[in-house]
Amino acid sequence: MSTPQELAGQAWDYFQLGATENAEQLFREAVAADPQYAEAWCFLGIVCKARGKLDDAVQSYRQALRLQPTYFEPLNNLGSMRLLRPTCPDCAARRRGCCAPGDGWD
Repeated sequence: MSTPQELAGQAWDYFQLGATENAEQLFREAVAADPQYAEAWCFLGIVCKARGKLDDAVQSYRQALRLQPTYFEPLNNLGSMRLLRPTCPDCAARRRGCCAPGDGWD
Protein backbone atom coordinates (compact mmCIF):
# COMPACT_ATOMS: atom_id res chain seq x y z
CA MET A 1 0.00 0.00 0.00
CA SER A 2 1.31 3.45 -0.93
CA THR A 3 1.76 6.26 1.56
CA PRO A 4 -0.03 9.58 0.96
CA GLN A 5 3.32 11.10 -0.01
CA GLU A 6 3.93 8.34 -2.57
CA LEU A 7 0.43 8.81 -3.98
CA ALA A 8 1.02 12.54 -4.27
CA GLY A 9 4.36 11.95 -6.01
CA GLN A 10 2.72 9.62 -8.50
CA ALA A 11 -0.11 12.11 -8.98
CA TRP A 12 2.34 14.90 -9.77
CA ASP A 13 4.12 12.66 -12.28
CA TYR A 14 0.78 12.01 -14.01
CA PHE A 15 -0.01 15.73 -13.99
CA GLN A 16 3.30 16.58 -15.63
CA LEU A 17 2.54 14.01 -18.33
CA GLY A 18 -0.85 15.60 -18.96
CA ALA A 19 -2.85 12.76 -17.42
CA THR A 20 -4.89 15.11 -15.27
CA GLU A 21 -7.73 12.68 -14.56
CA ASN A 22 -5.28 10.15 -13.10
CA ALA A 23 -3.52 12.93 -11.19
CA GLU A 24 -6.76 14.14 -9.65
CA GLN A 25 -7.74 10.63 -8.60
CA LEU A 26 -4.39 10.01 -6.90
CA PHE A 27 -4.37 13.38 -5.13
CA ARG A 28 -7.88 12.63 -3.87
CA GLU A 29 -6.63 9.28 -2.58
CA ALA A 30 -3.70 11.04 -0.87
CA VAL A 31 -5.94 13.52 0.97
CA ALA A 32 -8.40 10.76 1.87
CA ALA A 33 -5.53 8.79 3.40
CA ASP A 34 -4.18 11.87 5.22
CA PRO A 35 -6.70 14.72 5.46
CA GLN A 36 -4.03 16.85 7.20
CA TYR A 37 -1.71 16.73 4.16
CA ALA A 38 -1.83 20.41 3.17
CA GLU A 39 0.55 20.05 0.22
CA ALA A 40 -1.66 17.39 -1.36
CA TRP A 41 -4.70 19.64 -0.93
CA CYS A 42 -2.82 22.46 -2.66
CA PHE A 43 -1.73 20.28 -5.56
CA LEU A 44 -5.23 18.84 -5.86
CA GLY A 45 -6.31 22.45 -6.34
CA ILE A 46 -3.74 22.93 -9.09
CA VAL A 47 -4.99 19.83 -10.89
CA CYS A 48 -8.65 20.79 -10.49
CA LYS A 49 -7.93 24.25 -11.86
CA ALA A 50 -6.19 22.71 -14.88
CA ARG A 51 -9.23 20.49 -15.44
CA GLY A 52 -11.60 23.45 -15.32
CA LYS A 53 -13.07 22.41 -11.98
CA LEU A 54 -12.73 25.86 -10.49
CA ASP A 55 -15.02 25.39 -7.50
CA ASP A 56 -13.13 22.21 -6.52
CA ALA A 57 -9.85 24.08 -6.91
CA VAL A 58 -11.02 26.87 -4.62
CA GLN A 59 -12.17 24.38 -2.00
CA SER A 60 -8.88 22.49 -2.17
CA TYR A 61 -6.82 25.67 -1.76
CA ARG A 62 -9.00 26.71 1.18
CA GLN A 63 -8.51 23.35 2.86
CA ALA A 64 -4.74 23.66 2.44
CA LEU A 65 -4.91 27.10 4.05
CA ARG A 66 -7.06 25.85 6.93
CA LEU A 67 -4.35 23.32 7.65
CA GLN A 68 -1.41 25.70 7.13
CA PRO A 69 -2.56 29.34 7.26
CA THR A 70 0.87 30.67 6.23
CA TYR A 71 1.27 28.33 3.23
CA PHE A 72 1.94 30.81 0.44
CA GLU A 73 1.24 28.70 -2.66
CA PRO A 74 -2.47 28.01 -2.05
CA LEU A 75 -2.94 31.59 -0.89
CA ASN A 76 -1.38 32.89 -4.10
CA ASN A 77 -3.32 30.39 -6.23
CA LEU A 78 -6.58 31.29 -4.52
CA GLY A 79 -5.88 34.95 -5.24
CA SER A 80 -5.29 34.19 -8.91
CA MET A 81 -8.57 32.27 -9.01
CA ARG A 82 -10.40 35.53 -8.32
CA LEU A 83 -9.21 36.70 -11.74
CA LEU A 84 -10.84 33.69 -13.40
CA ARG A 85 -14.21 34.17 -11.77
CA PRO A 86 -17.04 34.59 -14.22
CA THR A 87 -19.00 37.80 -14.09
CA CYS A 88 -22.65 38.21 -14.80
CA PRO A 89 -24.25 41.15 -16.61
CA ASP A 90 -26.17 42.20 -13.49
CA CYS A 91 -23.02 42.50 -11.40
CA ALA A 92 -21.14 44.25 -14.19
CA ALA A 93 -23.98 46.75 -14.54
CA ARG A 94 -23.70 47.56 -10.84
CA ARG A 95 -19.92 47.91 -11.20
CA ARG A 96 -19.07 45.08 -8.90
CA GLY A 97 -17.85 41.63 -9.68
CA CYS A 98 -19.52 38.39 -8.82
CA CYS A 99 -17.21 38.18 -5.86
CA ALA A 100 -19.71 39.28 -3.25
CA PRO A 101 -18.91 37.85 0.17
CA GLY A 102 -20.44 34.44 0.59
CA ASP A 103 -20.53 33.53 -3.09
CA GLY A 104 -18.02 30.74 -2.50
CA TRP A 105 -15.11 32.49 -4.18
CA ASP A 106 -14.05 34.88 -1.44
